[in-house]
Amino acid sequence: MHFDCSERLGKLKPKYLVVQNKRIKELQQSAKQVINLGRGNPDQPTFPRIVECLQEAIHDKKNHGYPPYGGKQVFKEAIVAFYRKEYGANLSPNQVAIMNGSTIALSGLAQSLLNPGDIALVPDPGFFGYQAAVELAGGEPFFVPISEKNNFLVDYSSIPEEVSQRAKILFLNYPNNPTGANATRKFFEETITYANKYGIAVIHDFAYADIYYTDEKPISFLSIPGAVEVGVEIYTFSKTFNMAGWRSGFTVGNESLIKHLSAYLQNAVGGVFGGIQDASVFALLHQQAERHALRELYHERQLLVESFLKTLDWEYVAPQGTFFLWAKVPLPINSIEFADQLLEEALVAVVPGSIYGKNGEGWIRISLVTSLEQLKESFERIKRFLLRKRGY
Repeated sequence: MHFDCSERLGKLKPKYLVVQNKRIKELQQSAKQVINLGRGNPDQPTFPRIVECLQEAIHDKKNHGYPPYGGKQVFKEAIVAFYRKEYGANLSPNQVAIMNGSTIALSGLAQSLLNPGDIALVPDPGFFGYQAAVELAGGEPFFVPISEKNNFLVDYSSIPEEVSQRAKILFLNYPNNPTGANATRKFFEETITYANKYGIAVIHDFAYADIYYTDEKPISFLSIPGAVEVGVEIYTFSKTFNMAGWRSGFTVGNESLIKHLSAYLQNAVGGVFGGIQDASVFALLHQQAERHALRELYHERQLLVESFLKTLDWEYVAPQGTFFLWAKVPLPINSIEFADQLLEEALVAVVPGSIYGKNGEGWIRISLVTSLEQLKESFERIKRFLLRKRGY
């Protein structure tokens, strides 16, 4: 017997990356050596002391039962201390929600705040999880263009008045996936003014908070006066601590938004394993040197890739953060055609910019989560591919 899915689920577009990864596996099974510059999964292991902490926590009988609703108090207090030290933000444990990674927070906040037909403002290009969260909640995404000429920051004056009046949520993400842009203090101040004017909840996805290449670390939205009155910030351990498979994260900020999200999580999710919470506490409080070393690793890879791009006269945007580079499609074809041809002919995978929105067309995203040796080999392949395509 076949069962149809709901209309909301049916509206979701098939993910290009799922199709691409399937093709990569097919090529690998036929003994082809594919280099994947499309993935966003960190290639480095979790820091050893965090693993040891989890190993110890597994034997604690207190972690063998269901975790407490809302998470352990010691974890919440560690998050408060971390935000005070790192970003100068003064929070309380009541302003913290603990969850299994960051994706569930996106859908949970959308489910908690949107009624059918409500508008959510989504950056274009932007992470496709925002659109999915809105549509699963029955809301309507309104795509707000961000572009290189505006440093990939939202221009609030470009949003139609009638859209601003109906909007309930604004999604932001800095350092930005896929463009690598960072937000400025002035931009966040403008965001707070806009949110206050229209009563919009700001959801800032801070997934790449600790991956940056500038002298100053990326700005936390909650470090700006007035931000906690209008929004929340989502933080994940996946990138900062190479804990993508652990599914640990938290949301901090406006107390009413945290209350709504916590109610959703209590009903939809079982909670985070206590041992992972214990290890996450250790990560927040004791891994500064390891975090710095990881940034240096990505920075070395970033400089290598930029040198390749310059050698090929390839237009790109130098990333301020994240482990991605945003580069122009170097041939007179669209981004999906370029990515597909590069995979089939050069055995190198990149992500077409159009999957991040209409304004991502003409771009590709190149990932830094692979070794220097693999990066060097991939660009030798890309160089030969481009020479063939250009008739040299």
